[in-house]
Amino acid sequence: MGKRRSNSFGKLKKGDRAGGAGCSTWFVVACGVGILTLPVGLKIGCLLLAAGSLYFGRELKSYRTRLFRDAVTPHLPALGRQKTRLTHLGPYGELDDRKWSAEKVRFINSVLVVPFSRHALMEYGTHWQSILEQEVGDYLDATPAILDAEAELRACLDGEHFEILCACILRDAGWSTSLTPASGDQGADILATRDSQRLAVQCKFYTGSVGNGAVQEVIAARLYYDCNAAAVVTNATFTKSAIALARSSSTTLVHFSELVSFAKSRK
Repeated sequence: MGKRRSNSFGKLKKGDRAGGAGCSTWFVVACGVGILTLPVGLKIGCLLLAAGSLYFGRELKSYRTRLFRDAVTPHLPALGRQKTRLTHLGPYGELDDRKWSAEKVRFINSVLVVPFSRHALMEYGTHWQSILEQEVGDYLDATPAILDAEAELRACLDGEHFEILCACILRDAGWSTSLTPASGDQGADILATRDSQRLAVQCKFYTGSVGNGAVQEVIAARLYYDCNAAAVVTNATFTKSAIALARSSSTTLVHFSELVSFAKSRK
């Protein structure tokens, strides 16, 4: 038998898992044969003990799951932002959530190891990751605007934060959103879908005016990602040439203050 790996929530190596399963099977068989040789009274006692142990194990798991949910709750806003930031579409349009999966493991090991012992976290394996995913998903689905949008904008630190903020506004208006990779995004920062609409969005967190380049990029992204609409969202202003190009290419230019109404009204 091999040793357990310390960072995998109690998963065993491939060979160990098979060996463990075999030993467990023989142990159960041996116990069963042993019980058959006992007097009737002891048989009943063993069965009651086994049933009690199973019930206690289930109750303990249920109790620890409730504690786990309670411990996660204060962190849901931050976890929601992390999931939005770390989940994006890959180069073939597939959902790439590898960074988010790694972040869940890191959160459990580094944050929840304080209220929970490491043994308790390892005992149920990936059960905790499934519960965490469910809690974060329910939070994102149930949370109305995370926003006072203008207050969020004032707290915005950089372009990446601005992209997440725009994605949240679109999501709150009923769009399904994905952030594209930081590099190689082909001109779109957000891909949003609702009903038959597929929207490519370029986000520009600027202090100056947004020019032709942003419009050209999102036009290319609309074609690359097979979208039927494109928009550029900024906290700043647009140059005259950017406005002219947007009009001629049916690209929507949106100031951040108008994004909520744009997201809700677009049909």
